[in-house]
Amino acid sequence: MGMGMRSKTPEVPANGVEGLGRPGTHLGLLGSFAMGALVCVAPSIHAQDGGGAVRGYTLSPRLSSTATLTSDINRQGNGVADGALIVQVSPGLRFSSNSGRLRGFFDYALNGVSYVKSSARDEFQNSLSAALTAEAIDNWAYVDFSSSIAQQAISAFGSQVVDGGLGNGNRAEVWTVSVSPHVRGTLGAIARYNARLTLGATNTRKSSLADATNSSLQLGLGGLDARALLSWSLDGVLQRQAFKEGRHTTNDNVRGTVRLAATDELQLSANAGVDSSNLRGSEQEQRASYGLGLNWTPTERTKLSLQRDHRFFGNGHSVTFEHRMARSIWRFVDSRDVSSDTGQSNGSGQGSNYDMFYALFASQVPDPVLRQSYVLDYLRKAGLNPTAAAVGGFLSSAASVVRRQEASLALTGVRDTVTVLVSRIESRRLDSLSRVQDDLSDSDVVLQNGLSFSLSHRLTPQSSANLTVSQQKTSGALSSQSTTMRSILANWTASLGPRTSVSLGARYVVFKAERNPYNEKALFANLNRQF
Repeated sequence: MGMGMRSKTPEVPANGVEGLGRPGTHLGLLGSFAMGALVCVAPSIHAQDGGGAVRGYTLSPRLSSTATLTSDINRQGNGVADGALIVQVSPGLRFSSNSGRLRGFFDYALNGVSYVKSSARDEFQNSLSAALTAEAIDNWAYVDFSSSIAQQAISAFGSQVVDGGLGNGNRAEVWTVSVSPHVRGTLGAIARYNARLTLGATNTRKSSLADATNSSLQLGLGGLDARALLSWSLDGVLQRQAFKEGRHTTNDNVRGTVRLAATDELQLSANAGVDSSNLRGSEQEQRASYGLGLNWTPTERTKLSLQRDHRFFGNGHSVTFEHRMARSIWRFVDSRDVSSDTGQSNGSGQGSNYDMFYALFASQVPDPVLRQSYVLDYLRKAGLNPTAAAVGGFLSSAASVVRRQEASLALTGVRDTVTVLVSRIESRRLDSLSRVQDDLSDSDVVLQNGLSFSLSHRLTPQSSANLTVSQQKTSGALSSQSTTMRSILANWTASLGPRTSVSLGARYVVFKAERNPYNEKALFANLNRQF
């Protein structure tokens, strides 16, 4: 599968690049081959200062090519299979920095997809993941930048796929970008302060359901020593969001928190404040909010966090448990909160395989730059597409209340790695005045359940065999709103050198739904070259 990550560069037009030429001409790949040629001649850059010492940033081009022979590309569910050969060429570029004034990573790939002997149109798919922080003024002013592009299902009840290269009318490319300048410091010997302004936007090809702009202003004050026996903080947030297909909404709150360090391992907290929002009606509504919290860290490897709040939308909560052993990570998350996320799994934060494993390995590899490379290398060896949806989501243009439950386990042996992921996401529309037509306008609840099991066995120091079994199930209020996708993927991956790897594999997918069910069998081969 292609190694392009989810995302985009700001220079690429917001509407993306449509496929060029008639079927069979494959002109849509010319741009990919041109960029690939540049990638091939560009060396990997490790910036050095005048004395020859290596600075903490790298610039690494790559080129990936994939051929997939599939039994059904259009998945019409009419008993007539439309087989095709899919050729994908994906030149990409990765920048990473872990020192100096600029820290973070930027990873972009342009995936050219050509359909041989098929009526499907050739196309380009953008893929990006970026998270950068620039220190503008020493120890005071910073600017955070993040951006992503991913292939996302428009409707959770529509046709789902495991490979973004497959033709699918229910698929859209979602672009997000966010810029956030912020400052932090101290007010003499009295308190510490922070202030953050965030501006963001979402744009979607083939649909306008997720299109929105948003802004927020966060202000905070707190005691100088957050680890003192008794500490305090006062925080305020002003949020604005404008949906292209929905309403302009506000969601503000002011909250004071008192924390008690009962022991070195146990901290208790209580908060009280006011919520002001128009998410439940046409007028701004003010309601009191209050809650209790607990953080327990008995060891460096075990963490438990509990939070229970009464908010304007009802009761919210957050539970996080994590335990690390020498060769395993156990993690459980359960939360209920307001989400204005317009795509990327509707607030789950787990929109792709890359997102899911990036969160899973947070404790094992805490540095975000090193973790990004670690996750990409892990997915490449396991034969998993970083841009493939881990839990199918849907696009929305209104705020929702989302209950998210996720349990994950990763076991690492001398030659074997086992990963198990279980998730359940319940989404309900909060903004009842929105007239946008999406999944939550047709059903008052959308339930998404996911299960994934992966096994990777190292055959030799240079090769491994991998197996992934997964299921995604979605249901709504109506009996017709039900889909189930089951898939089995097996592949062999080997290193042909320090910078070259090859993968051969097969998959079988069964998609059950009232409309357009399908069975797909596919063989694929991938060649990846780092420069």
